[in-house]
Amino acid sequence: MLIVAVRPSSVREVLRAIGNTIGNGIRSIDRPLLAVSVAAGVPLRVLSKLLGPPVQWARAMPSPLCRSGRSLRR
Repeated sequence: MLIVAVRPSSVREVLRAIGNTIGNGIRSIDRPLLAVSVAAGVPLRVLSKLLGPPVQWARAMPSPLCRSGRSLRR
């Protein structure tokens, strides 16, 4: 599993570096690789283009309210 937890402006640079480092190794994986992004504002289609198959993407958005145990409603 790959977790991408960087600033949105850094996502392209980080994923290109990962792609260059792993290179063809990522394409030789016989099953899908799960990648999770917490970078806001980066579309899944952009993430998919940067690493390509067999990576399957999911998005997670952390909420600061979870830490406090409160919600937006009373």
